[in-house]
Amino acid sequence: MFGDDNRSVAAYLMQAERYAIDKCRFDQNAALHELVRIIDCDRRFDHLDSQRLAEQVVRCRHNGAVLDLDAPELRVGGAAYSPLRRI
Repeated sequence: MFGDDNRSVAAYLMQAERYAIDKCRFDQNAALHELVRIIDCDRRFDHLDSQRLAEQVVRCRHNGAVLDLDAPELRVGGAAYSPLRRI
């Protein structure tokens, strides 16, 4: 159903987040942990930090932003997310 391009993977992650929220009956903390578990089970995200990726998916959905899967802070061992970080 989903391809390997960034747009399809981002759509998959948004759908996985909605599934996690429904499964946890709208408990946001439990849904975040469920989303991390879903990401951990998917081999496409092995090079990314699952906790940071899940938090970024939630942040993008809440703010209406575009999910950037190439962001260095999402990589395993990458710098932590900071909205005030200089480019």
